[in-house]
Amino acid sequence: MSGFGVKTAYGDLKRVIMHRPGAELKKVTDQTLKEFNFTRPVDPERFVSDYDAMLSVFQRHGVETLLLRDILKDDDECTRLYGFIVRT
Repeated sequence: MSGFGVKTAYGDLKRVIMHRPGAELKKVTDQTLKEFNFTRPVDPERFVSDYDAMLSVFQRHGVETLLLRDILKDDDECTRLYGFIVRT
């Protein structure tokens, strides 16, 4: 049995993997909104601010927050292919 997944819609969130949005937000344009499942253009500063607020709430409530950049920082292939993911 895997240690991943959701067994119930109720209960406490214990651990979450999060990716801090960055340069990829520039790919969301008026022409690509539907492709990225957005209904309106993205304000990158607000988007990142909202992310930081959500991360803070999780941490204050004792949720173990695993940051994708930390998980992948030593993965040379990931850095080569998706370098923007692991930059801070």
